[in-house]
Amino acid sequence: MWRNCRKIGIVIIGLGVTVIVVTLLPSGFWFFAVGIFLILCGLAILKK
Repeated sequence: MWRNCRKIGIVIIGLGVTVIVVTLLPSGFWFFAVGIFLILCGLAILKK
């Protein structure tokens, strides 16, 4: 169960990083905010 949580956290962090990279293209601030939110969620899951 814990390993599964860890995988989910890593996937969410990966999504967040991907969203931020996409944001570096002219997209807007909202994507950047979502990316940071995803990374924070992923880190929270990893710390459990």
